[in-house]
Amino acid sequence: MSISIDTIHILLPEQKFLTLDERKGFVDLKTGDLKYSEGYSRNIKVREFNGYTKIECSLPRILNGDNISSLNYHEILRALETVSEHFGICIRGGIIKRIDLFSDIQCDYEAKNYFRYLGDSKNYKKRFPVAETSLYYKNAISKEMYFYDKIKEMKSREQYIPKEFINKNITRLEVRYKTFLKNILKRNLTVSDLYNPESFLKLTTCFINDYRSIHKENKAILDFSKASSKKELLNQLAIAGIESLGGTQEVLEMIDASRTLTLDLVRPEYFSRRKAEIKEIANSPYFVRKVQLIEELDSKIEIAYQNTINHVTNNKSII
Repeated sequence: MSISIDTIHILLPEQKFLTLDERKGFVDLKTGDLKYSEGYSRNIKVREFNGYTKIECSLPRILNGDNISSLNYHEILRALETVSEHFGICIRGGIIKRIDLFSDIQCDYEAKNYFRYLGDSKNYKKRFPVAETSLYYKNAISKEMYFYDKIKEMKSREQYIPKEFINKNITRLEVRYKTFLKNILKRNLTVSDLYNPESFLKLTTCFINDYRSIHKENKAILDFSKASSKKELLNQLAIAGIESLGGTQEVLEMIDASRTLTLDLVRPEYFSRRKAEIKEIANSPYFVRKVQLIEELDSKIEIAYQNTINHVTNNKSII
């Protein structure tokens, strides 16, 4: 397990590619002017517009033909070189407009079983599940975080599944960085930066910090011998009540719903305080314990992060 790169979008000064397949143009309906044209070369998408060329591709697909086989750091660089050699151009000066970091975690259970225990995140403004298959976190156009069942996605798209992944529970954690990329080095991130191990590790640190920013649901422990005061007794009962209502995230969503109904009667900060209080109670170290599924997910994602650091720095890996 490790943290790797899947999709990458690279912006370059205009390039002239004469052999693109399925080339087509898109016209502005108001002016009749050509907005952009795009086409494909192998499984690499090329878009041309306003004196620029943008290359969009999945690095695992470049090397392995699928995007479930994770690439280590040196394989990521080899995939970038393959793109460069394929077009006969240097892409190192290209600006990265989007980069998707991911980790495929082989879990004990299907992905949907973990979503209930993953609450909101201080790094993202919106959290919303999609049926039982995915859990999305969004922050405008800056960045997005996704949890989903990778094998189900591949089956729905009728994609080839390598035999080592058949009948496995693979939960993918994917973070899609867009305009947020300028925050990492306080400037545009370029392909050349990926060749610097320190810059690459800064990306993986953003990835793990986004995961860590999620509020994880806990399990209530009713132990009245630990209630040495009325406040502690009420907190124990409150934690049990939160759990009976469906968990912290469910209660937070109830508060948001009541905020909509009383928008003109109660100041907005009232609801923010109530939500903060719910989180504080739900995380009391004396009256809760971690849910087993979250312990598993936390452990495996942290191992993926540490594996990545070890590989980049000294090519060592932990199991």
